[in-house]
Amino acid sequence: MHRFWSTAILLLIPWSFAAAQYLAIVKDKDGYVNVREGRGTDTKVVGRILEGDAFLYLEPEKSEWYEIFYSTGKDHITGYIHKSRVVPINQLPRVRDRKVSSNQVVIVNDSISFSISKTAFDAKNHKIGKTNSSFVSTIDGVRPSGVDGGLPKFEIKEFVLEINGRQITIPKQAYSDLFEPNFEYLNVCFFKDRMYIYMPLNSDGAGGYEAVWIFRNGQYLKRYVDKL
Repeated sequence: MHRFWSTAILLLIPWSFAAAQYLAIVKDKDGYVNVREGRGTDTKVVGRILEGDAFLYLEPEKSEWYEIFYSTGKDHITGYIHKSRVVPINQLPRVRDRKVSSNQVVIVNDSISFSISKTAFDAKNHKIGKTNSSFVSTIDGVRPSGVDGGLPKFEIKEFVLEINGRQITIPKQAYSDLFEPNFEYLNVCFFKDRMYIYMPLNSDGAGGYEAVWIFRNGQYLKRYVDKL
């Protein structure tokens, strides 16, 4: 049974690498890792990432130092950390019991119950912002993920999480700008006192992204969205 704690921050990562990129977390006995300006401990420290926090990284072919991007919502950090501190989210322990359909996934174990579903996008229920060339630029005042200039076909309808029988409050803005969700590979993962709901490979063929929602000791903490 997993335990979690709490703070509430919402993060969006509007950044991508040209090569293969991945979401990962920090694992470090000191409780944090320094982000370096270059590949090596003799280079300047440009930031710090706490253990368990998520970030985006690019895995090089011949270096033990990974180029990373990290956002606090206000500040954005780019630099390098050693690969020994990097744990890809898709390699964390996860819940194996999943019931997946085209429109819903339900994930349950002895302490959590999670369900997420999608429904057809109805433009009448939203405020659509367009550019002069008629490209969709915003939906409800926010730049959408999962589309590239057009209207979405699907949006997230329901996002419900219970931990030890208690429903966890998740703000609608934590998922309302994410469209064309793909539930095939979505799963719930764990690391120490944190839980991650990880939803990779979402798009309509353009505007791809992956998302992770982070919980700590039973409370929603933040999210990361990587636009591919």
